[in-house]
Amino acid sequence: MKGLPLHNPSFLYLKQSFAEHLDILGYAPSTTNTLSRHIHELLHFLENKGIKSIRDLSEHHFKKHFEQLKQRPNIRRGGALDNKTLNEHLFALRVFTAYLQGSGRLDIDT
Repeated sequence: MKGLPLHNPSFLYLKQSFAEHLDILGYAPSTTNTLSRHIHELLHFLENKGIKSIRDLSEHHFKKHFEQLKQRPNIRRGGALDNKTLNEHLFALRVFTAYLQGSGRLDIDT
């Protein structure tokens, strides 16, 4: 979702380094952009829940975020988010979690 503010400097840095990681792995620019937007939405969600460090992220937060996504309206088309978009979000969460685990920033079983 566009226009969501993100104020936490560590989250802003994490989003940028994740995008750079995707670029290094050879993801297409459009995929990098899409995955980064989905992670931006996750980080915005975490900020609104009072999470200040990525190390405080738990499986519970992923589940709550995904539940919120399933209830979120589709701004462009009306109705709810379609399965394709929800699957894109799931993919973004999986890739992001692997990135966090690989970089030593997070150690949870998702």
